[in-house]
Amino acid sequence: MTEQNQSFNDLDAVKKLVEALEQFNDEERARIIRWACERLGMNNISNIKEIVNPLNVSKPTNQVQSEQSASERKQIDIKSFVNGKNPTSDAQFVAVVAYYFKFEAPDDQRKEFIISDDLNEAARQADWARFVKPANTLNNVYNQSGYLNKVEHGKYKLNAVGENLVAMVLPDNGDSKVVKKKKRNNIVKKTNKKKSKK
Repeated sequence: MTEQNQSFNDLDAVKKLVEALEQFNDEERARIIRWACERLGMNNISNIKEIVNPLNVSKPTNQVQSEQSASERKQIDIKSFVNGKNPTSDAQFVAVVAYYFKFEAPDDQRKEFIISDDLNEAARQADWARFVKPANTLNNVYNQSGYLNKVEHGKYKLNAVGENLVAMVLPDNGDSKVVKKKKRNNIVKKTNKKKSKK
């Protein structure tokens, strides 16, 4: 392949990439590019800023201030975040909680991994059914769903699959979760009644 053709293909790829990313904000673009790098096996890139802003061009002070105030305005409590994402299973709930603590929580509450205490506290605040054995729940989600990576014993970190689930897949509407949980409870009660009749 000639150098001219190689240059054309590179520019064509850049054009497609820019068109695909235009509809997203800077934070979303950085996340999408990071996911793409992971998908391509480019694990040697230590900082996404090296890709997103390779020239390290500084932003005007007023732009930085406006972005900071926008991020402050966007702060949301965990109950509202869970209701907005509307998880329909314990595995999805765990992913939403891990995502919240990693990206959406106030700065002083953010953390890279969650433990069983974080999960139960989140369930309490979000009006989700409490977990009898939250450590087992985390381990099950790690083993079965592929949303988490294990950092060390009892500590679990949201991975790219979990991030994608919460950021791109889960709906952003209403309180149908509560209805679904009630339906699930009713099913359990009916089966218990059948057993008792026998």
